[in-house]
Amino acid sequence: GTTTAETKSLFGGINELGNQLGTNAAQVAEAVQRSAGVLKGASISGETGAALNATLIATGASAEVAATGVRTFIARLGAGDAATKKQLHAFQELGLSARDVAKELTSGDAVRAEQQIKKVVEAIGGLDSDKRLPVLIEMFGSESIGSIGAAATATDLLGKSFEIMGKKTESATSVQKEFDRVGETTAAKVAKLKANVEVLAPAKWREVVISQ
Repeated sequence: GTTTAETKSLFGGINELGNQLGTNAAQVAEAVQRSAGVLKGASISGETGAALNATLIATGASAEVAATGVRTFIARLGAGDAATKKQLHAFQELGLSARDVAKELTSGDAVRAEQQIKKVVEAIGGLDSDKRLPVLIEMFGSESIGSIGAAATATDLLGKSFEIMGKKTESATSVQKEFDRVGETTAAKVAKLKANVEVLAPAKWREVVISQ
């Protein structure tokens, strides 16, 4: 299970993503919730999932579209031996092995998973422009290009998102800073933030926050 400290750290990270990337924290949290099943099934950490979703949202996707993109992205990269011929060809074009990518992605080690994701994104970004779209279609399907396309080459943005979520201690303190900040405003704004917590946080952390 997830401990209160881990949940607090994740919530703090999502809040920090909103501050530094200019994304809406509630949207990122909603996207994480929508993609949680695939992330958990692939042993992807909440922090990594939040960074991926925030990257897609920062490139213009809604929470629903971002979550769909992340689910597809993780499913395709984690396919391994179940990859289709077209997907295997896409991996070959990227100079990568579908089996090796899946092994690193689903290792349960956030650092290894994030390094592998960045490696894939960098490989896609390094393709000639005339090859990039065909590889994206082979890898993710034409119906997913709208949700994945813009973020698939956003190496710097993705790296920044991972870096933000990696600073768990700093991220966790941002929650308290946010409450302190709104605490100095009107009661209505405080109530609004607590309403957002209902969306952002699992029950265990929500009880801690709402009771304050």
